[in-house]
Amino acid sequence: MDNIKVTDINIKIKSKEDIINYLKSTDRIDYNALINIFKANDKIILSRKEIIYLLKIINDKSNRRCPYCNSISISRHQKYTKYKDGVTKERFRCKECRKTFSDTTNTIFHNAKLPFEKIQMCVKEVTNENTIRTAAKNLDISVPTAFYMKHKILNNKIAADI
Repeated sequence: MDNIKVTDINIKIKSKEDIINYLKSTDRIDYNALINIFKANDKIILSRKEIIYLLKIINDKSNRRCPYCNSISISRHQKYTKYKDGVTKERFRCKECRKTFSDTTNTIFHNAKLPFEKIQMCVKEVTNENTIRTAAKNLDISVPTAFYMKHKILNNKIAADI
């Protein structure tokens, strides 16, 4: 899939509704598109519920696959997991490798202890090439947490320009 450049998104995205409409309407959609939206828009911060909804849109459009073996032979594994804030997450199971996964698997939101809002701000800090100490100070998180998040972002190869 083609990566969507930040400049392509700046023209279209002004609000949360624009993000949802953009991701629903485009055929060139992947996880990098969502991250590029985070980088391009300083004023738009999405909640956990909105991010999980957007990840679901992305996975549904790209014909959900197993993140471990890339098989398209998957099934729903269990009912929704419901969180305090009303967010529900669904788990899936690959019929070939038998591993389970959710929409957040292999993303920077997987097993995240930080609020999703801080993770979005962390993406902006990392892509601005700030040092880990500066990012930690700006986000009011510890230096080891900033280090972990920066490497999680870099390992997922979510920002092509880093």
